[in-house]
Amino acid sequence: MKCLNCGVFTLLCFCHHCAEELSEFSLGVRELKKDF
Repeated sequence: MKCLNCGVFTLLCFCHHCAEELSEFSLGVRELKKDF
């Protein structure tokens, strides 16, 4: 898959933007788990 932000072809991209999205996603998952 190609990162739309930095153009790297990779499964997991660790450019700044993707890293931010990943941390936001994992925070969201943590919030969801708290509710259960």
